[in-house]
Amino acid sequence: MKKLTNTQKGKASEELAVSHLLSLGYSILKRNYRSGRAEIDILALDQNELVVVEVKSRKSNQFGFPEVSISKQKEQLLREGGYAFKQEQKLSYPIRFDVISISILEKELRHFKDAF
Repeated sequence: MKKLTNTQKGKASEELAVSHLLSLGYSILKRNYRSGRAEIDILALDQNELVVVEVKSRKSNQFGFPEVSISKQKEQLLREGGYAFKQEQKLSYPIRFDVISISILEKELRHFKDAF
């Protein structure tokens, strides 16, 4: 069995996150959006709310949960990118920041709404 690269693992994790969001009735607006230094994994619409989704995955929880690796600097970049997308698209929806955490070996997906 061929070992996956980090890029392949990241894409697979994003696919799982998208499937999860779609199962909850979200509409996916954009994936891998870039604005300046900000990169957003998923931008979605949850009813009347624009949702900025950061996907974090790790092979296991042995060294901590994936979501704890999100720094304050990353949060700030996600905010900047989310508001840039909202302005660029001329959206009037309120904005929310979610995190989807995936632990591969544990086969665990956790969704933190309004994470920061």
